[in-house]
Amino acid sequence: MNEELTGLVAQLPTLGNRTVVLYAEKLLYRAEEAADCLGLSRTKIYELIQSGILPAVKVDGCRRVRRDDLRAFVESLREIA
Repeated sequence: MNEELTGLVAQLPTLGNRTVVLYAEKLLYRAEEAADCLGLSRTKIYELIQSGILPAVKVDGCRRVRRDDLRAFVESLREIA
């Protein structure tokens, strides 16, 4: 089993010295994860949430962004351009 996991880790893409993490199955994302998905900074994610452009939910005091809201945000960018 350990060898199988090692093989999977070796196949993960990298960006410079960072491993790219895929969040395909998650439904809720922390700000840092949402930032990674969108290629934005964590600060920018919080600014978008604060302004109401990117909806977020609170779970036990923690802000989370829904996967569908991330997709809707990206689609809205296409409409503006």
